[in-house]
Amino acid sequence: MISEKEKDKKRKHIGGLGEELACNFLKKQGFSIVDRNYWKPWGEIDIVAKHKGKWCFVEVKSVSRENIQDVSCENNTGFNPFEKIGYFKLKRLERVIFSYLRENRVSLETDFSLYGLAVYVSNETKQAKVCLIKDIL
Repeated sequence: MISEKEKDKKRKHIGGLGEELACNFLKKQGFSIVDRNYWKPWGEIDIVAKHKGKWCFVEVKSVSRENIQDVSCENNTGFNPFEKIGYFKLKRLERVIFSYLRENRVSLETDFSLYGLAVYVSNETKQAKVCLIKDIL
């Protein structure tokens, strides 16, 4: 049986790997990464990026699965980790976004989006599939 400490270590490893893969994916899509892991006591933004002049705040969810062959980004089949983000989590994310904008002297009238980026990592093949979900806020 795996201890809680080992489970936590594995979760953190998958989370860190997922964020690295997410940044690489975004860069390939033309995003420029501005900041990572912006933290406030009321929440954290995993990635702050810009794309075509627009501020993009990205929440990354990494999921470890035996097999990722059944995951489809187009019709969102397989497990969608963003289904677990509730109203209060979205409100906290919104508060962190406005904190970031204020702290970096960006007008609060600035156009921005909150994206979800799901990273599915296969335990079997060690491959990953990345799905970008736009405008989750």
